Amino acid sequence: MKRKITITGFIATLMAIAIFIGYHSLNQGSFSAIPIPLNASVLTATATSEFSDISDSPYKASIENLKNKGIISGYSDGSFKPKNNVNRAELMKFLVIAKGLNPDSYIYNSCFPDVKQEWFALYVCYSKSMGWTKGYPDGTYRAGQTVKYSEAIKMILEVFGFNPAETTDPWYQAYLTEADKLGIGLDGMGPDINLNREQVAELIVRAMNVNGNSNPTVNSNPNSETSGCSANQALPDSTCTPGDVLTMDTSVICKTGYTEAVRDVPISLKEQVFAEYGISYDLHSNYEVDHLISLELGGSNDISNLWPESYSITNGARIKDKLENYLHSQVCSGDMTISEAQNEISGDWLKYYSLMDQSSENNDETVTLPSSTQAPSSTNDVTNTNNPPVKKSSSGICHAQGTTYYARTTNFTSYNSLDDCLNSGGRLPKK
Repeated sequence: MKRKITITGFIATLMAIAIFIGYHSLNQGSFSAIPIPLNASVLTATATSEFSDISDSPYKASIENLKNKGIISGYSDGSFKPKNNVNRAELMKFLVIAKGLNPDSYIYNSCFPDVKQEWFALYVCYSKSMGWTKGYPDGTYRAGQTVKYSEAIKMILEVFGFNPAETTDPWYQAYLTEADKLGIGLDGMGPDINLNREQVAELIVRAMNVNGNSNPTVNSNPNSETSGCSANQALPDSTCTPGDVLTMDTSVICKTGYTEAVRDVPISLKEQVFAEYGISYDLHSNYEVDHLISLELGGSNDISNLWPESYSITNGARIKDKLENYLHSQVCSGDMTISEAQNEISGDWLKYYSLMDQSSENNDETVTLPSSTQAPSSTNDVTNTNNPPVKKSSSGICHAQGTTYYARTTNFTSYNSLDDCLNSGGRLPKK
């Protein structure tokens, strides 16, 4: 008796055959696209699956490159929409992620009148803190405005550190010339042409590939040594720990809670730091894994900014903390630029510690005012108001002639002596 074959059974048989052939093909090193029912229980490799609408894109390879790196993503329907225009907010998000960065929205927000707490605020505000974007003359950022080719080129070069050496008129010509010289620029693009998603993908990949820079990071001063490092007492090995800057934006650095929000040095990274310097991590209680450029001065958590600083030496971690606090107060009071503070703390910081509080260099924690810097006491009538014996800064700090910060203090009240300055309500710099 002949068995009846139902339609359902026939379809099931065909599917079984198809799946078997597909499985066999995959194991033979080839790929067969097998249609699978929507209600089937399967795992899909979305990270490597192709967008549905880029097969004809001249920049397909770059789009897939960025997708696989997690830098760009598509839409819920599986498309990329390569011809859609890109706005300024989207571009900054692409670029910040391409640098491997993950800014904290608690710190990076409300940096333009039209950028507050939106989804893009952390990317735009982080970029502003790094000097990558400045907004328009009226103070706005215009996040939703479509990016022009000249604007995109400027942002990309700024982010990847390929700034042109000269300025030109119009402003964008130097950037376009530099981009073409580096092989980043696209052919046939005028400065005012609006950019779409596939063009932006191509530009980012080209920038990442310049000089083999396929995986750039924020670290602009990478350490050249990863082992055999040796600290010189309180100073790190400059080849292993040259220092690294996260931001120079004082509006961010001086915000309460900033250092707690950005501090990110897991135990695994601390162990790497100890290994670089040939110190067993079992001894970590005797050391502080210190930031050469401290977080409160805009330093980063990159390993090139970290080293194991001993608590036991005379001028160790606790002494450096005093200088960091002092420099932070100077920066946030406007008496010193952040660039000056970062340069001082990343160099021979002991030299600057010895000058702090108008002190001579000494080997203990007691900081006194040397007699050589005492201005003679006289009347309150100051004869030379341009270079008085003592300046009181706008924040109330008294600086005597011949000390480090005297010349840098430009907004001041003049006094003939430190006593006069102190009696007026002024104070010495913090110890």
